[in-house]
Amino acid sequence: MQPKLNNSNSTQPTHTNTFKRMMEAVMIVGKRFVALFVSGAQATVSVVQATRKQQEIQSKVNEIKTQIANDQTCFEHRRAIEENYDDLVTDYLNKQEREKTAASLLAKEIEQISAKVKLQETSLNTLIAKHEEELRPYKELMDSSKGRNDDSARALADAKRDVKAADQALAAAVKRRDQQISNAHHNVDSARERLTRVEAGLSRLQQDPNSTAAAISKMQGEVITERAHLDVAIKDVDRISNEEQQSVNAAQDRYNLQKQACERANTHSMNAQAEARGHREEYEALYKDKKSEETQLKDALDAVKKDLQQKQQSHKETHDRLADIQAALDEAHSIHATPEMTRTLYTKIQQETKLLNEYQQTHERLSQHARDLRKRTRLQRVVFVALVLVIVVLVGITLYALVQR
Repeated sequence: MQPKLNNSNSTQPTHTNTFKRMMEAVMIVGKRFVALFVSGAQATVSVVQATRKQQEIQSKVNEIKTQIANDQTCFEHRRAIEENYDDLVTDYLNKQEREKTAASLLAKEIEQISAKVKLQETSLNTLIAKHEEELRPYKELMDSSKGRNDDSARALADAKRDVKAADQALAAAVKRRDQQISNAHHNVDSARERLTRVEAGLSRLQQDPNSTAAAISKMQGEVITERAHLDVAIKDVDRISNEEQQSVNAAQDRYNLQKQACERANTHSMNAQAEARGHREEYEALYKDKKSEETQLKDALDAVKKDLQQKQQSHKETHDRLADIQAALDEAHSIHATPEMTRTLYTKIQQETKLLNEYQQTHERLSQHARDLRKRTRLQRVVFVALVLVIVVLVGITLYALVQR
């Protein structure tokens, strides 16, 4: 047992030394990793800063170029006016005189056309009033005849309703007469049947030797009574026939009267309708003629108004041109009176051009520096990106492992 214990103690220092060497290697790799990461990050930041400075200078170069272009345009304009000042002023004055003459002529034409417009408007209004006065009696006739036509149409409708009611009353009277006469004849037949039965009973009693005188006498009384009922029923037939026929005749008379009244109303309605149509056609024909005459005058007025509007527009355009000419004259006088401003503008352009050259040189130096920096740090930046990707992958794997647990 003693030799085994000695063996175990002898291997322990070997394991300790190996672990130390592994930890030292890990520390070396870690330091190298951090150094590469920091170096790549610094290189990336340097490239970004260099690029930003280059862009800022380029923006300033563009701004100065724009300002120089504007100032150069203004300078060339002022110099051209100064070099041709006398000719320009003479040309502007001639144009101004021509435009003033044109404006004066247009103003006179506008005044004349405006007076013409007012005159034609007055003529049109007078003609319209005259036509309204001339058409008034015809319109009144048309309206009154239309009113009579409407009244006659309503009267005809009422008459037709009365005829229909009278016809219905006549039909009801005829139906009632036939029913009452039929009932009266039925009563006669019933009375005759009862009398026949009673007479047959009396005949049997008279032929029967066992019949008593009282029974025969009673039956004879019934025969007399039934004969009286039959006589009354027969008389009622005549009476009812006469009475009901009188009712039918009265209903027929009322129907005939209503029908005649309806025929008269129809004739009156047709006459009123023809009268209204005649007055309407007469009014419409006159109205059409009057409106045609008014339209001709109105068209002529519209043509004059259109001409007036064109003249007024031309007059406005002439005044606009005069204002432009006056503005150009004022500018020419101002530039001619201030040559020092032209010289100042020229000096400013020279200074801006100098400043532009300086900025362009600076931009070129920064561009070259940025190119050199990107070239020198390309490997560092590639390693930096690779390390970032490795870190992202490791973080992803770790998170995945934690989720799977």
